[in-house]
Amino acid sequence: MRGAVAGLLAVILGVALTAAPVPARAATTIQVTTTADLAAPCTGAVSLRCAILQANADGAGDLIGFQIPVGDPGCAGTPAVCTIRPASALPVLTASATTIDGYTQAGAAPNTNGVTAGNNARLTVRLDGSGAGIGVDGLVLSGAGDIVRGLSITGYLLCFTCSGNPGQQSGGSAVTIQGAGDAVTGSFIGLLPDGRTAAPNEFAAVHVASGGSATVGGLTAAAANVLSGNKQCTSGDCEGFGV
Repeated sequence: MRGAVAGLLAVILGVALTAAPVPARAATTIQVTTTADLAAPCTGAVSLRCAILQANADGAGDLIGFQIPVGDPGCAGTPAVCTIRPASALPVLTASATTIDGYTQAGAAPNTNGVTAGNNARLTVRLDGSGAGIGVDGLVLSGAGDIVRGLSITGYLLCFTCSGNPGQQSGGSAVTIQGAGDAVTGSFIGLLPDGRTAAPNEFAAVHVASGGSATVGGLTAAAANVLSGNKQCTSGDCEGFGV
């Protein structure tokens, strides 16, 4: 896709990009306990960065949950929304059958409304990429059967000079899928957790890379995503398969 792409894309129920099956919920839990972008090794509090690295080391089957105290400096409001602001690209999730589940954070709850009633999900974990640098994607999934759910993902910036092919975009997607049978459900992408305020990612909400396959949303109310205002590419070579 070339040229200017703008406007609002709101996907309430979800878009199935493939019919790939979704694996069962993971059994081993790694809890994220801070909004700080701590580098490994995490010897006290556990950052999202450390949690992904631990899941990769385990290889498969982990649940990355969230138990961030409401008194954390990155948390504010009622219910408290905890915002994780990486200072650079997060590690690629190479593990398989791994779930990153924002609904494990206190105060969060999935949508229960039908498609015509609006999305009433309560999200309390936000991943904000505005400080991660240009040409960076939010979560990159290269394992098979990985799931991202219950997150607000905002602010990732694309780059036209970072890929080695001048004029071609890199980065700027909330989630990039490189693996087979991955899924993104129950999330607000390009939208703050309040469900109203736009905070777009400059390329796709979910970018399915060559060789990847994914289910975005699903057939249940809890799986519904809201994808809003992403792909704000106004110059250069904006190509790719995504929503």
